[in-house]
Amino acid sequence: MAAGGRSRFSRSERGGALFPGPDADDAGNRRNDDLAVADLAGGGRLDDGSDDGVHVGVVGHELELEAGGEVERASALIHTLRFGNHYRAAVGAKSHLAFCNTRGGPGAPITIPLMDKADEGRRSHYLTIQLSIPDAPGPDEIAVALGASLGGRPHHRIGDRYQDLAEMGRDSSNPAAV
Repeated sequence: MAAGGRSRFSRSERGGALFPGPDADDAGNRRNDDLAVADLAGGGRLDDGSDDGVHVGVVGHELELEAGGEVERASALIHTLRFGNHYRAAVGAKSHLAFCNTRGGPGAPITIPLMDKADEGRRSHYLTIQLSIPDAPGPDEIAVALGASLGGRPHHRIGDRYQDLAEMGRDSSNPAAV
């Protein structure tokens, strides 16, 4: 909150999304504002309709900001536990969330990389969703897209990462042996 109890956030005319307002110009206040927005954005209702997310097997997210936007500022909104843990809790995920950060105008491609919600190395669950929103993101907007799938690739031929590591004499904590 700004001095006097006024919010530092502006409300977008599209969908009521919140974004940091132009008066948040110093780094300390921006960090606090970003964390507050992340908590608000992540705290919305996330429901896959499947009894606490048990049927969701693959998760990820993407952030698309308007062409002139600052990627680091936008990333601060979704790459925190304050945002991600709401999504993890909704779908029962333990892994980190695969992500993509991009800039573009209305209708730009939004690409959401996905991975297994419990095992980041399970290649059969490496998927990608691509979509666009015809009228977003507009000026001063950020579009955040959450992706999920019920399972991995059917009939995958991508191989098993853990078997590859064993055959190469490597382990998952240092797969390149560096």
